[in-house]
Amino acid sequence: MKNTQPRKVPNKKHDKKSRKTIEDLFVQGTNDNSIVSKRSVERLYTKVSALEQQSKEYFKYFVRKTPRRSPAINRGYWLRMHTIRDTIEKIIQTTISELNSNSTHTISIVNLGCGFDPLPFQLIEELKLPIGVKLFCVDIDYPHLIHNKVEIIKLTPDLLNIIVPNNQPVTSMSNGIELRTNNYAAVGCDLNDTATFRTQMTQLGLRNTNTTNIFISEVALAYMSPQFSNSLIQQCTIFSQSHFILLEQILPSGSLHPFGRQMLKHFQKMEAPLKCVEHYPLMSDQMKRFEALGWREVEAKDLLNCWDDLDTSLRAKVQNVEAFDEWEEFILFGQHYMCLHASNLQSSSSSSHIYSSANTKIKSLSHNISPITFEFKNFDSEDGQYEPLSRKFASGSKIHDMNDSRFLITCGSAQSRLNSTVALSRKLFELKINQNETSPVSRQCHSCCSISSSLFLFGGRTSPGRALADAWKLTMNTDNSFDWIQLEDMPVARSKHSSVAISDTEILVVGGLSTNDTANLFSTYSTIANTWTPLHINLIKNRGINRDH
Repeated sequence: MKNTQPRKVPNKKHDKKSRKTIEDLFVQGTNDNSIVSKRSVERLYTKVSALEQQSKEYFKYFVRKTPRRSPAINRGYWLRMHTIRDTIEKIIQTTISELNSNSTHTISIVNLGCGFDPLPFQLIEELKLPIGVKLFCVDIDYPHLIHNKVEIIKLTPDLLNIIVPNNQPVTSMSNGIELRTNNYAAVGCDLNDTATFRTQMTQLGLRNTNTTNIFISEVALAYMSPQFSNSLIQQCTIFSQSHFILLEQILPSGSLHPFGRQMLKHFQKMEAPLKCVEHYPLMSDQMKRFEALGWREVEAKDLLNCWDDLDTSLRAKVQNVEAFDEWEEFILFGQHYMCLHASNLQSSSSSSHIYSSANTKIKSLSHNISPITFEFKNFDSEDGQYEPLSRKFASGSKIHDMNDSRFLITCGSAQSRLNSTVALSRKLFELKINQNETSPVSRQCHSCCSISSSLFLFGGRTSPGRALADAWKLTMNTDNSFDWIQLEDMPVARSKHSSVAISDTEILVVGGLSTNDTANLFSTYSTIANTWTPLHINLIKNRGINRDH
């Protein structure tokens, strides 16, 4: 029987609106991840009160649970937060230095895509401004998110007292301005709607002649399509005496570089893809972007340069907060994020330049791949879990036998430390590593070298400060399987050392880190006698040699 029900016609306009709503929700979800990471930083770094001249905690009011992030994430987020804060303070200092002592002035700080970041509360409570200079902070984000933030503020006396001192009035204005006090405003706005944004900022007084404006986007515009983010950046230039601070991702070696590829994949997985970085992959592209959109002065640095420019004593305090040795990851992170400062002030103004020098040069991170093709054999752990080929702080060496020349990669870490082995070969082969109770424990930062068909493994660490002294030999059986055999321990536990075969029966192990600062880190191992011999070191003084070459 023919269906007589009327056919439903798809509402393309409704579908488009629903799709945008879903995309907006995913972007808002990035706030949850960011705010938890910043709270993790706050819990650790406020213990060193002199680090940021503060001991009070602010993020705790917006985060229910606070899992501790990895040291690399903690330090990366600390650097992000410090860079933004330091740039703001430098702008304020130079602005104040140019003011007429008898004039009154307002410095407005607008946090675009603020999420639950409590930056305004930190600045209002901690910055000491001279008489006649007023600080006014504006939080602006999606209306629903701002509504939730305002509800938290109203229920938190410690926050409310910062923005409403001495029972000053709290108002709720029209046009999306949910909360307004003498020094703070919370504004709900879809930043794609630049007309509403301009109206709201004008209503808050940002176009007054005695106002300096500082617009901040900490990885907020990155999720917007360039046509909308560019419109917003250009709108900010209509407010005279303005600065723009942009912290965003870059791709210094393109999207094929492993770190850049993983970064893009991470945000894609969160359903909040980075839409600007593909149009402006380099720091120089971002600078040209702002110049084209009407900003007179533009300068930028990647976060690795920001780390290098830290005061020596401050950097030392940061390094003492927690054990840290993910330097490779931290360096790559720093090279893939940049902080840009733009100003529409006249170039003669000293406050146009905040950084000591613009840093537009960045070393290319090579991503050329050798044309040699390898096949690899993966070895499952005893519990049957997949052991990844991609791992950090592993060690490897090539062994030879009648079947093939094989490169074995041992231990290291992925999501956690590993004790497994993977192998690379120009042709696929079967290889079995027998794991038992006498096999090496999971470790990283160890050293491996080979002699003929045997692989030797020395030391490493289970965690920062916990070095190992054990030594192992991977030897082949008659059935072509391999077993680990434990050897005589090294004279001293060590990690991050090197080893090399200096003969068919002797291996030199040198350098690294040890819990014993006075230990001799030069020794040889005899594969025949299974013994260690510490080496006596003679220091030879160089004469007439240029040490810089």
